[in-house]
Amino acid sequence: IKVFGSTAFVAAAPSNIIAQALTTSNQFALVANYQEGAGTYLADGWRCSQLGSPGSWTLSAATQSVAGRLRDSPGPIVGLKGFAGDVYAFKSASMYRGVYQGPPLVWSWQLISSAVGAFSQECVVEADNVLYWWAYSGCWMFDGSRPVRVPNAPVAWVRGQMLAHAGLIWRGTYDAVDRVIRWYFRSTDNLGSSLDTDRCIVYHPETNRWGRDDIRSQ
Repeated sequence: IKVFGSTAFVAAAPSNIIAQALTTSNQFALVANYQEGAGTYLADGWRCSQLGSPGSWTLSAATQSVAGRLRDSPGPIVGLKGFAGDVYAFKSASMYRGVYQGPPLVWSWQLISSAVGAFSQECVVEADNVLYWWAYSGCWMFDGSRPVRVPNAPVAWVRGQMLAHAGLIWRGTYDAVDRVIRWYFRSTDNLGSSLDTDRCIVYHPETNRWGRDDIRSQ
């Protein structure tokens, strides 16, 4: 499996799936916004591996390898995240929860927000059992109940710094030692053709304080 905008993941069994998003949950690997070989490109589609065999992707109800589409809101799926036993799918302005049901349905999906989405697969970060991420609508957090805005997020500054239409280049990491989240993104000072990021904002959830630690990275 090749994943755009992230590390390349190679399945244990031969597969020619190319995907925008990838995660794991409940002994499954899941992809979204994908294409298999010369087949149809499904921007709103998702697919899971066989149960307990993340390298096996042959569709089969018996092995629980199934596929579907998320069409209760417009746009492509830009990210997947396994969290608290469920899977969350993000579009740019909406968010879904996927719950493992077992056969024959396997995964049941519910639209939990038609207004809150995310920039990308890699901007969604888990820290101390809470998800944090950025979107065009601001910075958000989610503890399993509902998405809420992160207080005092420097939204206006980010909008002024961020290169337009470069949301997919956002990357986030959690530093468990310093207990801070760092998000790297591409600014209006970086107009080249590379995928380098040159801005970094830092958030300390425990004190709700923000900082900046610019570094150019890939």
